[in-house]
Amino acid sequence: MVFALLRLGIRRKAFIPARGTPNLRQRPLYLERYSVLAYYLERIWLSVDFSPGKWRGIPVYFGTYGDPLDGEWNQAWLTTEKVMTLMRDTVEQDGSKFVLLAWPDFADIDPQWRARMIKQVGQVPGDFNPFKPEERIKNLADRNRIPFDFIAPYLRSYRDQHGLQWPYFSFVCDPHYSALGHSVSAEAIVQKLSSTSCCPPAARSNQAVAAIH
Repeated sequence: MVFALLRLGIRRKAFIPARGTPNLRQRPLYLERYSVLAYYLERIWLSVDFSPGKWRGIPVYFGTYGDPLDGEWNQAWLTTEKVMTLMRDTVEQDGSKFVLLAWPDFADIDPQWRARMIKQVGQVPGDFNPFKPEERIKNLADRNRIPFDFIAPYLRSYRDQHGLQWPYFSFVCDPHYSALGHSVSAEAIVQKLSSTSCCPPAARSNQAVAAIH
């Protein structure tokens, strides 16, 4: 994952309710009704694998964790390296610094990842290695002289200090980061960039917002 630090200005805007918006007294019931509906629809959606291909009998995207990689996934990693170096060259052309920070994978945060994976997809293939992509991305960065680091230690420390339970920094119904996950990741990014002198003083203040892509 590539992280970009943006300094954003926040403007106050008046809220003008659209026609048909429920009044304030009805809003809690309205939001509760439709948020619960969205929650169950999303859980149903995420429980179905729509991918046409499989890797070792499980969803094809798990193939990136294969050790060793098969031919298609090896080609995918080669393409990733080419794109990353092109991005680095594009950024550095105007004198800017290019830094690669990787956020945690599921096994970095969840000690019970194996049991959850078996529950989700039915098995953990013998050549599945949840930490291999991190090794590959680090080797990619080292080969191409790209400054690189992980933010997993920061999130693990936050998890332990605050006694977080599963799903930790994500949603129950969605593996993407929740507001907490984005907030803690932003703190980790600013800390990393500040320690490498890549973050200007103004961006270290509360006006700094980390945008994760």
